[in-house]
Amino acid sequence: MPTKLDDCIGFLKYDGEKIKDGILDARDAATALLGFDRSLRYFISREDRALAQLDYKIPVKVEHGSWSALIPNTVGTWVLAGLGLAATAYITTAANKLAENDFKDKRLKDVFTDGLKAIQWIIRIGKHLGSLTNKRLVGLRWRNENTEVGIPNEKMEYIFVPRSYFQAFLESPSSILSDISSLIEVERSLQIGVIENNDVIKIESVSLSERHIFYIQKDETEEVLFPHLTHGLSVDLDGLVTRGNEVANSIGFRYNEHILTCYPRLGSVVRFKKHLFLPCRISGTISRSDGKGGTNDPRPKIVFDSLDILSDEPQETDLFPEDE
Repeated sequence: MPTKLDDCIGFLKYDGEKIKDGILDARDAATALLGFDRSLRYFISREDRALAQLDYKIPVKVEHGSWSALIPNTVGTWVLAGLGLAATAYITTAANKLAENDFKDKRLKDVFTDGLKAIQWIIRIGKHLGSLTNKRLVGLRWRNENTEVGIPNEKMEYIFVPRSYFQAFLESPSSILSDISSLIEVERSLQIGVIENNDVIKIESVSLSERHIFYIQKDETEEVLFPHLTHGLSVDLDGLVTRGNEVANSIGFRYNEHILTCYPRLGSVVRFKKHLFLPCRISGTISRSDGKGGTNDPRPKIVFDSLDILSDEPQETDLFPEDE
């Protein structure tokens, strides 16, 4: 556990007898840090589209005793300082929703905290289901005005998950935690912690017996989804609108049993509220931008120009609540 809780908002940690001296070899340490960067950056990008389009750096502080990578409490200041002039455009983008003096550090810290919580929920769901690859779920339950989703496992035991983190589970690659899980061994477990008000509110751990749930070897990595949907291709696809996220300015679009994240080329997704749960035709351009400057994302996204309702009759789907 970090020694100075007031200095960080969360951490990745490897713990156990095998690492009691706080030492990882250089390659393992690099794998851990790059994997942590990859998974955290993925969930931050889902939360905040404006930040997803910027080349920012994630600061970490490595602590020994066990081996921990800490996200500092001043992460917002670090990110904005690293962005330099680019941060001005980001602040301007968010100014219509958040006061500027509140946004500069506090807002970014909240985004990073939500990213850490998303990783924790992926771990909880994965351990509950025994897999991250099975995402065709039936028998879901809903509560608290449909803000929480109950997911059953094979024993019909339920775990209730906030709706936003359930969506993150559905849409994230099955290998999203593979790199950080690859270091788990006998007497070396993985922990992800979130800190609020100078106290650890929750630690999610993965032991050797659970490693197989999250670690996918290179020859088992996720196949390219819909390889015919190539980067830059103009498309007209029929499917179902499953969600809207005003903060990320995106919608979920269910196409051939998969949910694609789609962004309007212009304007806000708020105008598409009436499209929710209805069959629609989406027209736009495929993007496979991978966040690293390439176009190799295994899951296509759609930058759309139009979204037209095909029927006013809601479709039945296992992923969303029935009318009460």
